[in-house]
Amino acid sequence: MGGEIASDRSVVLMRGISLSGGFSRFRTTRDQQEWKSLSLRIPIRRGINVTLWRTITSSNFGRTGMSFLGLTLPFGRLRFHGQFQVSDNKYLPFGTRLVLVQNRQREFLSGVSYRAGRKLNIQYQTANRWRRDGAMEQWQQFVGTYHMTKKTQFEAISILPTTSTPSQMRVRLTQQVSKTLALVVEYGNVSPYQGIEIDPEEKRFKVMLQKQWSINTPARGANIAGIVTDPLGYLMEGALVRLGNYASMTGEDGRYAFHFVPEGTYQIRLDEKSLPAEYASHSRSREIQAHLRSQETVDFEVTPLNTIQGRVCVDENRNSRCESGEGIERVPIHLGDHVTASGPAGVFGFYNLPPGRHVVRIGMALIAKKFTLISPRTVEVSLQAGIAPRPVEFLLEPREREIIYQTVD
Repeated sequence: MGGEIASDRSVVLMRGISLSGGFSRFRTTRDQQEWKSLSLRIPIRRGINVTLWRTITSSNFGRTGMSFLGLTLPFGRLRFHGQFQVSDNKYLPFGTRLVLVQNRQREFLSGVSYRAGRKLNIQYQTANRWRRDGAMEQWQQFVGTYHMTKKTQFEAISILPTTSTPSQMRVRLTQQVSKTLALVVEYGNVSPYQGIEIDPEEKRFKVMLQKQWSINTPARGANIAGIVTDPLGYLMEGALVRLGNYASMTGEDGRYAFHFVPEGTYQIRLDEKSLPAEYASHSRSREIQAHLRSQETVDFEVTPLNTIQGRVCVDENRNSRCESGEGIERVPIHLGDHVTASGPAGVFGFYNLPPGRHVVRIGMALIAKKFTLISPRTVEVSLQAGIAPRPVEFLLEPREREIIYQTVD
């Protein structure tokens, strides 16, 4: 039996890289031991991680230093762990006699874990150690982890019996007190993975508080931002700006932003499909270079679309304007390559038109026998952003029929 004090710290660096350190000191019935560790975890891609780890264990009998290189690979619900480690042992095995023994060992640790649902995780682990004489020692163990609640976790570790290592069992209960503080209670044999020279029959009881500290670190990458407006300065909310495979939507202030963009070359453009029907954009995509901590501003302008409306009337009272009841339907009206026809009450319209000069023309071919055009045949309309144009009016008058006199006998 014995007691222990311990401390663990972890810091997240840029792009998911994390640095962790730990320290513990405990007493057993025969020894006082101290353990220190420092690890660096580097994510390669989703689910694949490389870990570098260094630990130092010292006691009354000597000192052990271990260096690790680990790799994690996912395969669906299965996850493979591989770890190669080298340990340097320096100890005094003959009581108080000043005999220094040095020994270097090489080990390969591997394991396969399987997640059965959200609460239960099962792992099978093996450890192979090569001695200086070429002989190999091996451990095998099962680890079961059960998440009782969101804050409570139970873990059981069982080492398979061999001729040199009897069966061992270790249990651990972890209670999360807060986001950064946890209480850990553990009882059982010392794991052989820790490289601690201890009698396998000796068990220990440990109560430990684990505390985590978060340290803000500067993120790396470019910042790209801008604003989307129309020619009158109206702020466009909900417009989607695309930067390569990334996307950002403008807020109420018409602004968008991309933060911590990795270095590289990107195409940035305004997605016209995200604009309201009454707006259009003729902005082309631009190529932009993102560098470490660079600041780029790219603004976009959208064009509000407008409407040209009007009427076709028969000026029966000869006052040179359209009045109620004078409209005539089914008269062709042309605007460039587009054509429409006057509807009930003689009303026609062209919609979603960009600013600029437009020419509206009446088609007389179908009604020339009945009516005469008394207004200009074409009308030029200049559309401006935010300004509604005056309605276009085409005025007709009935064509007088020729009177034919016939002699009657």
